[in-house]
Amino acid sequence: MAKLKLSTREMILVIASSGVILLYVYYLLLIVPKWDEINRLNNQLTPARIEFKAAQERLKILEKVKGSLKEPRMPGGTKQEKALAAFRYLSYATAQAGLKLVSLKPLLEPNEDRLNFNLACSGKYQNFYEFVKILSKFKVVILIDNLRISGGGDKDPWLDIQMSLTAIL
Repeated sequence: MAKLKLSTREMILVIASSGVILLYVYYLLLIVPKWDEINRLNNQLTPARIEFKAAQERLKILEKVKGSLKEPRMPGGTKQEKALAAFRYLSYATAQAGLKLVSLKPLLEPNEDRLNFNLACSGKYQNFYEFVKILSKFKVVILIDNLRISGGGDKDPWLDIQMSLTAIL
């Protein structure tokens, strides 16, 4: 086979066209698939950003509500008024501690200076610790008579807490 004799100009054109062909193949094989992946990830990111902004706004609202909660005051008066005030104390303490209140039931006993309650809530150990700290700061003495905690196992478990409380008036 005869050797092709190319001029300098033709040699430059062959090298330039080879370079363009190699760049086009590189573009098709490596860049286009990555652009598709980037577009797919951007499409997933947009709803996540919207959800994140909505969660931030909800958090701001919750912080405002939490800041507006004030410690209730214990009134003098009938046992029913005192029972309502004790309800307020306990619901305030669970809300401030971050516990989820499941139920709060009074136990009807004929004792005039004590009110007994059954409280069921759920949360983490840290939330329960905060609840106990808040109870200790009230002007009314609220004692935990019976405590049952179930759940747990992992590093930061979600607990089901049931307790019997006595508010001394």
